[in-house]
Amino acid sequence: MKKRILVVVLFILLLFIPFGHVKAFEDAVEIEENSPVFYLFSLEKDAPLNNIKIDFSREKKGNISVFLFDRRPMSSYITPNQTLDDAIYLDSINYTESETPSLNITASEAKIYYLEILIFVNGSDILYVQSTKELSRYYLPNIPGFPFAIIFGTILISISILFLAKKSKLKISMNYIF
Repeated sequence: MKKRILVVVLFILLLFIPFGHVKAFEDAVEIEENSPVFYLFSLEKDAPLNNIKIDFSREKKGNISVFLFDRRPMSSYITPNQTLDDAIYLDSINYTESETPSLNITASEAKIYYLEILIFVNGSDILYVQSTKELSRYYLPNIPGFPFAIIFGTILISISILFLAKKSKLKISMNYIF
């Protein structure tokens, strides 16, 4: 009889213990208005490795725009006047916009996928990302360079100075010979 009471008490106590929803990846990142955050992930061809579910939320109210690409994006698709370039809708394979967007993707082939996440209202915010698979942060390559005219002009001036220095050195040495 005591065993039954103990089992019933343990069972009732187990009902009060919350069981968490297990996620493979969670991230909280500060995101600026009109400034994208990128993630990448890979999916395999075979089932259980060909599916991913990703949920997004933010602290403040407002929509989150999420774009999925099957090729590496080379630009952020943000125009100089801080609006979204229409080309993003042609280049992305899926997109969603809501306060709590969610993506459920099943791959038909092994491939690397890229996510671009944007917010356009309410200033900077904390973005929460939960996924059933590991995501990696991706940063657009941003290598600053000089304009061609400056590089070409600098090389031309350097060669001219070297040529003039060699020419004057040659004149000085010729004067000593004669």
